[in-house]
Amino acid sequence: MSELALVIPVYNEEGTVKDVIDEWYSMLLGQQIDFNLFVLNDGSTDGTRADLDEMQAKLPLLKVIHKENSGHGQTCIAGYRAAIDSGAVWIMQIDSDGQCETKYFPEFWKAREQGVAVMGFRVNRDDGLDRTLISRVLTFTIFLLSSVYVKDSNVPYRLMHRIDLAEVISKVPPTFYLANVLVSLIYQKRFRIKWLSIGFRERPTGKPKANHARMLELAFDLMKDIVAIRSKI
Repeated sequence: MSELALVIPVYNEEGTVKDVIDEWYSMLLGQQIDFNLFVLNDGSTDGTRADLDEMQAKLPLLKVIHKENSGHGQTCIAGYRAAIDSGAVWIMQIDSDGQCETKYFPEFWKAREQGVAVMGFRVNRDDGLDRTLISRVLTFTIFLLSSVYVKDSNVPYRLMHRIDLAEVISKVPPTFYLANVLVSLIYQKRFRIKWLSIGFRERPTGKPKANHARMLELAFDLMKDIVAIRSKI
């Protein structure tokens, strides 16, 4: 049983994911925390799989899971389940695109002593105004449909206790595409979230995978999904 499991979902991040793993692995070793790092390859079609297999061969605390593509949210859920099954007490999730900075981790780790989920609120974002607007649209949509205010529902910088997390993900349907958004909503409604301000780096390589049309489509899907299950959460 480890103190911490770090969950990183990955899709087509060849050239970036190795640096992300190195950065976080080294930082956690320096914190002297008993941890495992779970990286879930969501059916990548580039060289990500080879990169991950190479990293796993040299890093004993790295656990790589290759899976069929199911989208970011459901891949996070799969990672949470793997982390819980491993016996980890605390589960943290970040993304694999290099935007999540390790410098905020000590504050998050200390805040866990309050016994709540700790999530980041992206105050300063270097990835463009359009991404900020998308986050605000998600916040408004969730509040409109659930009367619950969630500051940053899809933030990929979150630390959660295994017991609460197991209860939360049991309520997430396998067809709910933006599953991490629903996780945040359930946490805000049923438990407490400690929000900590964070910055968000610009992606070191590549571009965001979802364009404006796709994000609009996801927003409509989110509305339908929340309406379908809101009485159960």
